[in-house]
Amino acid sequence: MKKLTTLLLAGIILLSLTACFPQEPLPETDLPPISEASQATTTITETLPEPEPTEPIATIPEPAETTPEPEPTEPIEPIPTPAETLPEPVETTPEPTETLPEPEPTEPPATTASQPAEPRFIPSANPNTQGSIAGNISNSGPVTIQDEWIYYVNYNDGNKIYKIKTDGTGRTKINNDSSLYLNVIGDWIYYRNHNSTNGGIYKIRTDGSQRTKISSEDVSFLTVIHDRIYYSGKINLYKINTDGTGKELLTTGIIHSINIIGDWIYFRDDTDTSINKVRTDGTERTQLFRENKGSMNVVGDWIYYSNHEGIFKIRTNGSDKVKLTNDVGYALIVNDGWIYYSNESNNSHLYKIRVDGTERTLLYNQNSMNTNIFGIAGDWYYFAFFTNGIISYYRIRTDGTELQLVI
Repeated sequence: MKKLTTLLLAGIILLSLTACFPQEPLPETDLPPISEASQATTTITETLPEPEPTEPIATIPEPAETTPEPEPTEPIEPIPTPAETLPEPVETTPEPTETLPEPEPTEPPATTASQPAEPRFIPSANPNTQGSIAGNISNSGPVTIQDEWIYYVNYNDGNKIYKIKTDGTGRTKINNDSSLYLNVIGDWIYYRNHNSTNGGIYKIRTDGSQRTKISSEDVSFLTVIHDRIYYSGKINLYKINTDGTGKELLTTGIIHSINIIGDWIYFRDDTDTSINKVRTDGTERTQLFRENKGSMNVVGDWIYYSNHEGIFKIRTNGSDKVKLTNDVGYALIVNDGWIYYSNESNNSHLYKIRVDGTERTLLYNQNSMNTNIFGIAGDWYYFAFFTNGIISYYRIRTDGTELQLVI
């Protein structure tokens, strides 16, 4: 009601003012009729809420759409280009990492330990087929030779194995065992380890590597032919493969001085001091003759032996016995047409004589009694003797010159 009253009063006031101030109507050409203006006003008031969805508002995002246009412009495009290339080094990074493990399984590291690819030892150009001559083995096997290398037991250094070239260079220690009965075939040294707590048959590479135990037996007269080892087990005669397999008993007895010629083994049986032979397969044992104990070597079809009457030779069939000298020889070694021996008839001085009994020659006038350490390697004669309970180990040329202390 109050609103209605207010409106009436406002209308009265408006009418009064209009009466007091009359206005001339506007020319039609200058202004539109009031009614059209009112309609236009009404139209404006009615369309006030529409501006929000009107086109001008809709066009506001257009500048926004144009705003990002500089981003794809050419100056900006190079930026992703390095970004795209960045992964390329990243992709290449795993390539070295993938190759890193490859050296580990490669052949060189794997073979460094045992060295099969590039062995530290130098394979023999002319490997022995027999590990040493019978005369050396009958006298403890202190030395042997293969190609340009001499392998020897150094009695001045605890019986350890050494090697030295025939020209005197390249002296090298091979092992730390107390060693006897050296045999060298190809790249292996076979020997008896004289250690009381860990003895037996051993082998070791010629460069000192791959020390291997073949058997625990305490053996004598160890002789290696090709891939077989023949030995006396204090009693009885055996053979075994060089890899430790296939041990066989060949014959019984107290076996001494093993000599192998072809497929025959010649030996002395101290059960009755007889000289015998047996096949390498253990068959056809045959007694050749009986003699007093002494040294024995078999070379070719001759057996060379000694007793208290002198030095003799006899055919391997037991015929044609020949006396070569009256010297009571000890530690016989037959090599290259000569017999080397310690002459018990003359203070155990060292002599040599031709296999036909000629050219008896004194080599060294030192008493060599009380040792059984003698050996020939090339043109060197190795021997030992005791002085005041101390062993002295020497070598001398087979012509009697150049006496040297073995070190």
